[in-house]
Amino acid sequence: MYLRSIGLALLCLVLASPAAARSRVDIQTDLGLIGIELFDEVTPANVQNFLNYVNDGDYTNSFIHRAIPGFIIQGGAFTFQANSFFVVPSDPPVTGEVGISNTRGTIAIALPSDPNGIPLPDAGTSSWFINLADNTGLDPHFTVFGEVIVGMDVVDAISVLPTIVLNPLSTENPLKNWTVEDPLVFADHLVFSPAATEVSLPALPPIGFGALLLGTLALLCFGLRRT
Repeated sequence: MYLRSIGLALLCLVLASPAAARSRVDIQTDLGLIGIELFDEVTPANVQNFLNYVNDGDYTNSFIHRAIPGFIIQGGAFTFQANSFFVVPSDPPVTGEVGISNTRGTIAIALPSDPNGIPLPDAGTSSWFINLADNTGLDPHFTVFGEVIVGMDVVDAISVLPTIVLNPLSTENPLKNWTVEDPLVFADHLVFSPAATEVSLPALPPIGFGALLLGTLALLCFGLRRT
């Protein structure tokens, strides 16, 4: 009877435990969808920073402005509208949060550098990059705040496009349907992200939920057998 009471108490605790929050953002590009799950609990400030830009519509008509095969693709800094380039308006800089490594498929905040080329960890704003490889050498300066869960093939496809120097934006700007034989560059050659939207995800149970639930049920069954 005593064990059954403990089991019932633990089951009530499990069912009352708050679920772990999580967020997802879908970035629609010309080459396909990139779905990103965010690390809300590990890097909350950088997740909220990214979501602010998404929900304010700042990434609408942005484009991928840098691609280095085997390293990264980068976006979130520039838009192209009405035949003109614009810089994405910046919110206050976000503070770096250490915790997750820059491995393949993760997304991190891009940073400016000081005059000596050292990244400024508290100066990230709108620009982000997706790691194409395990770039652990970027730790701990560049904060990882999510990972690609859908569309890594799209990321890889963008990374191998031909690139050009598109001053003053980038030295490795990827272009689709473009060749050096026809060097004129038009808006249609840019890899656009017409929209980035936050997607609602079902909450995950807290860490240890499964083990606790199984243990609770075992106690209940054992207690019932003893009564």
